[in-house]
Amino acid sequence: MSFSYLIPMMLNDEGTINIDEAVDEIVECLSSALMKVK
Repeated sequence: MSFSYLIPMMLNDEGTINIDEAVDEIVECLSSALMKVK
């Protein structure tokens, strides 16, 4: 899982980072990674 894949998704139309969306994405990635580990 690389951040180069996350960063474009975190950018909104103005090219600024949407923090809420970024956090949601990261939490989603982490929880799915944890599920795979278990």
